[in-house]
Amino acid sequence: MKAYERVVTQPGLSSIPPPGKQSDITKSEPVSTHCAVLDGSVLRALADVAIELRGPLSVILGHAENVLQTVDDDDILRSVTAIERSGKRIDRIASDVLTLGALEHEIAQRTAATAAQSFQLKECINDVLDRLAPLIRDRRPALSIQLPADGCRVPGDYYFWFLAFQHLLENSLGDNPRRMEIAINAERTNGTVLIEFTDKGVGIPPNDLPNIFTPFYRVQRAGNHSHRGVGLGLYFVRRVVTCFGGTITVSSIPSVRTAFTITFNTPD
Repeated sequence: MKAYERVVTQPGLSSIPPPGKQSDITKSEPVSTHCAVLDGSVLRALADVAIELRGPLSVILGHAENVLQTVDDDDILRSVTAIERSGKRIDRIASDVLTLGALEHEIAQRTAATAAQSFQLKECINDVLDRLAPLIRDRRPALSIQLPADGCRVPGDYYFWFLAFQHLLENSLGDNPRRMEIAINAERTNGTVLIEFTDKGVGIPPNDLPNIFTPFYRVQRAGNHSHRGVGLGLYFVRRVVTCFGGTITVSSIPSVRTAFTITFNTPD
C-alpha cells in the first residue's frame, strides 16, 4: 500500500453544490479580471538574480549539511538547522523564478507542434502523488481522486502542467491541518474538461481572493511560515493554464471549502 489511498467513491462534480449556494461570503474570481503579467524585462532581471543566488547558496547548504553530519553540539546544530532551512527556502524561490522564466520563454516561442502536444491526466496526477509522497505521509490527508474512467487528455507541455498540479496539491497539504479532506476531481462533457482541486481547510479570506493569482501576492496566515514562498506559485499556475488555452477560477468559504477549478477544451 502506498502512502496515500486513491478513493474514487465520492460523487461527481455535478453533484457538489455550486459554491455560491453554500454561503453569501463565497466568491469566485475569474483570473482574467485581476491578474497582471510580469513584464519580460522584469522577469529576466529576476532570473539573473536567481542564477547569481544559486552559486553561493549551494556552498552555504553544502557546508550546513556537512556540519549537521559531523557536529554533536546542540546549540550549533539548532543554528545550522535554521541556516539550512532558510537557505533551502531561498533556493526554492530562485528555482521558482527560473521555472517561471522557462515558462515565459515557452509562451514566447510556442509553435504549432508545441501547441498540439497533449498527455493523459491520470499519468500526470500519479506522478504528482509520487513526487509529494513524503509530504502526503507527513500530512496524512483523506485524499480522494476521481478521474474519467476512459481517460482524459490535457493540452500542452507535460512538465509545466505537472508543476502546476503539484503546486495546487502542495498548497492544500502544506497550508492546512493534518488529516484534512482533499479531493482531485475531473469531468469531461461536450468537448470540455473540468479539473477541480478542493480541500476543507482554513481557506482564503474574501479580501485576498481578487489578488490570489497576482505575482508576489501572499496570503498572510498567522503562525504558518513553513510553506510560504515569494508569491509566484499561483501566478505560475495561472500562466500554465492560460498558456495552453484554459481558464482557472477560485472559490473559498474559510474553514469550509476551497476550490481551484480549471477548464479547457478537449484536445483534438
